[in-house]
Amino acid sequence: MSNFRRHRSPSGMKIAMHALRWTFRLFVASGCFLPPTLKSPMKRLLYNLYTVFVTSYIWIFSVMEVMDIFYNVETQEDLSDNLGPTVTAIITSCKYMNLVLKRRSIISLLDLLRNKPFLPENAREMEIYARYDNLTEKIAKFYTIQNTSCVAGLIGITMVTDFKFKKLAFRTWTPYDITSSWLRFCLTYVYQCVGSMALSVIICIFDTLFAGLLLQICCQLDILVNRLHNIQGTEIESLKRCVCHHNTIFRFVELVNNLFSKMMSVQFVISAVAICFNIYQITESNVRSQILKSIMFIISALIQALYFCWFGDLTKMKSLDISNRIYDSNWTDLSNDAKKMLVIIMARSLTPIEIISAYILPVNLESFKGLMKTIYSAYNMLLQTK
Repeated sequence: MSNFRRHRSPSGMKIAMHALRWTFRLFVASGCFLPPTLKSPMKRLLYNLYTVFVTSYIWIFSVMEVMDIFYNVETQEDLSDNLGPTVTAIITSCKYMNLVLKRRSIISLLDLLRNKPFLPENAREMEIYARYDNLTEKIAKFYTIQNTSCVAGLIGITMVTDFKFKKLAFRTWTPYDITSSWLRFCLTYVYQCVGSMALSVIICIFDTLFAGLLLQICCQLDILVNRLHNIQGTEIESLKRCVCHHNTIFRFVELVNNLFSKMMSVQFVISAVAICFNIYQITESNVRSQILKSIMFIISALIQALYFCWFGDLTKMKSLDISNRIYDSNWTDLSNDAKKMLVIIMARSLTPIEIISAYILPVNLESFKGLMKTIYSAYNMLLQTK
């Protein structure tokens, strides 16, 4: 860990933004990170007040939905209607606080990608880096559009079907009667729309940061393979640098694991519960708008889980493929000492790079299959307890 810290740059935010540009635009827009361009004390103060405002807004939004469970929920159908949006709001609010509190760690983590041995050293490595950088940006933008479109769709459904009956987009508790006047109802409705879109952006920040870091790890593995295929200068010294690079990638993965592991475990458990209740609601409800909302929530939650597991599995497979890629190199032309160093790298690559949820459950496609089986089992249990 100390080896990483000594490379930290005072302009970490500026350097980090080159790696995940779209994600950091969302970071700044949501109030997570103070932009380095704000030099004026007054502007910095206003931005910090904006961060406090966003934090207060989303937590009040979440708490009001939780209070609905205690004050307004009377039936299992009411609980099913409330549970999905509520757990999403609570988890997302916790993610936001986690990002705000750990923003210096995130900056330092991304700053590592701008220093040796991660820094590209030639045209071929720059090409690899640019390819992954463009891929990261495209995936982040696509995921953001998909996620915000889903929330906008949920709001649109309620505007068409429920707005005229003074029914909010999501169940919530309010300290006043929203049906007593159209002004109160409209202000509360707008408050919910703004809050849900803010939560959607925060979800995109956390998720695209996760996928972006994993793609950066894949990028470094490809750069490592390129260096193994193109040994320059003294082969022993060159291979020593490759061994150091490989070990540094593993230590970088440990830092990523520490950043995401706990929140990822909570995400999977609570999302599974919410999905089960929404599936149950689809089978039991006769209200078309509620069925559509539940379907959209389930699709969005499953896409999110698959998003995590897909990139986790991609990183694992690429790390395991290092040995096969070494076989494709001109290793037969190397000296015996150099071959022994290649064996060390190959032996290390037998241990895959994995993101571990709660330090127990690996985030990969097998875990996604297990999640689907768990959801199905829990849904059957709900039917039996009806």
